[in-house]
Amino acid sequence: MITFNITFDASPNALGGYLEYRYIQSDATFSPWQVNLNLGNVIGYFPITTPTVILTNVIGNVPDWQYNTVYQFRVRQLCGIDLLEQISNVDGDYFVPLCPSYTTSIGAFDPVSASYPIFMTIPSTVGLSISNYIFYIYDSLNPSTPLTSEIVASSVVDGNLPYQWKWTDNNVPGGIVMSTSYLVSISYAIITSTTSEIIECEAQAITPPLCNTYFIETGDNWGLEWTDCSGVPHFCFSKLPYNGVAGYNNCQSSFFLCSLSPPIGYICTAPVITQGYITRIDSCSPTHVSFGARIKQTGIGCSGKDFEDEFIWDVAYGSLITPCQPCQ
Repeated sequence: MITFNITFDASPNALGGYLEYRYIQSDATFSPWQVNLNLGNVIGYFPITTPTVILTNVIGNVPDWQYNTVYQFRVRQLCGIDLLEQISNVDGDYFVPLCPSYTTSIGAFDPVSASYPIFMTIPSTVGLSISNYIFYIYDSLNPSTPLTSEIVASSVVDGNLPYQWKWTDNNVPGGIVMSTSYLVSISYAIITSTTSEIIECEAQAITPPLCNTYFIETGDNWGLEWTDCSGVPHFCFSKLPYNGVAGYNNCQSSFFLCSLSPPIGYICTAPVITQGYITRIDSCSPTHVSFGARIKQTGIGCSGKDFEDEFIWDVAYGSLITPCQPCQ
C-alpha cells in the first residue's frame, strides 16, 4: 500500500482541519479537491495542537493512492472561536512510479517483406497522470541509441487494452533483420504541476529466428520434411510435376523453399520411405535427380517463398500448384 508523509505549518489560530488532496490528470488538468477520510474522525476532521503538523503514513480514500498518479495536498483549517476557514499552501507533487508489465513476442513470418514483426503487448496500466507511452527498439550491439521510437497517447493505450505495438520493416530503419538481437523497452511520461517526467522501464531482449532459402530438386516419388518460417513443421510427398505434367519436362523439377532448419528429402516407394535421392546420367545433367529430393542451401535469409501445404512451381513452367499428399 502506498503511503505519504505530509508536513505543514499550521495557522496560530488553527483548532483543527481537514486534509484535502487532488491529482493531476493525463491532460494536465486537476481533479476536484476531496477530503481525506482516513484522518481524524469519520468525516476527516483532525485536531491541530502544534505549530508544525506532521502526518505520517497517510493513506488515501478507497481505492487508496494509485501508482503513476501525481497528488497535491492542502489543509483546510478551522480557526478561532468563529471557526473561520484558512487554507494552507498547496504541497506537491507526490507520486510513486510503477512500470507497466509488458511482454514481447515474434509474430508470424511475413513472406512479402521476408521478415518477422516484433510485438510489444501491455495487458494493463496503472495511473491517472500518464500522458503518453514511448516505445523503443535498439540493436543490442548499440543499446545507448535507439533505432527509432514511437509515442502513443495514454488515452489510446488505456482505451485499447491489451494494447499491442508492432515493430515491422515499415517503421524500423533498415527493417527487422533475421537472427539479429534487439532490445525493446517502454518508457512513459508523467505530468506534474511544473513539468513532465520520463520514467524508463527495463528493456527486454528478443531475436527473430533465421529462416534460410533452399534449392530443392526432385525426381519421381519424392518427399520433403521441413519447418516453415512460422515454426510449423511439414511432411509431404508428391509425384508432380516430374512425371509428364503438361508444360514441364524432366529437367525442370525444382523449386526454392524457405525453412527454419535444413529440409530432409525422401524417396517414397510405399510403404517404404527412404531418406535421400537417386541420380542418373541423362540429357539434363550428369547428376540429374531421378528419385527422391536433393537439397542445397542457396542463401542466408528467406527470399519470400515460404510454402505451407503446397508448392508453387516456377511461373516460367506454367505456375503449377502442387498440393502436399501422403506417400502412396
